Amino acid sequence: MTDQQIKDAIRGFLKSWTAGDVKNALSFFTEDALFTTPLGTFKGKAQIEKYVTWVLNMTKNYKMTETGIGIVTRGDTGVIEYSLSGISRGMKWEIPGMCIYEFENGKIANMRGIYNILSRSQQTTKGISRWLVNLVANKAHKGLR
Repeated sequence: MTDQQIKDAIRGFLKSWTAGDVKNALSFFTEDALFTTPLGTFKGKAQIEKYVTWVLNMTKNYKMTETGIGIVTRGDTGVIEYSLSGISRGMKWEIPGMCIYEFENGKIANMRGIYNILSRSQQTTKGISRWLVNLVANKAHKGLR
């Protein structure tokens, strides 16, 4: 694939996902693709569909906005830096992320998304849940501040 084809595929996938067009989003993947996130690894289109649908159901106004370096390509691999945002449990959140896409025969065969789930949790919890999330965050940052 050319650099432009990789960039177009990544942007097309993200556009479909954030628009809620799960069927079109899945068309960018090989049948046995791996999709890895901080929430787990999903193998094959059926599991990826379940994950993408779950994200859309749990998050209103879900957006992925290209930031920083944008999309960088090398061979059949593309890396994108982005900002993830949305509304979960009635609370707005925004976190930085990066994603690596490996292509085979023009389709995504392996995708690895990296983002800070703890930061998102800090932005979308209330009450005792917020206290517990912040306790974990404070323990993780012990000695840093």
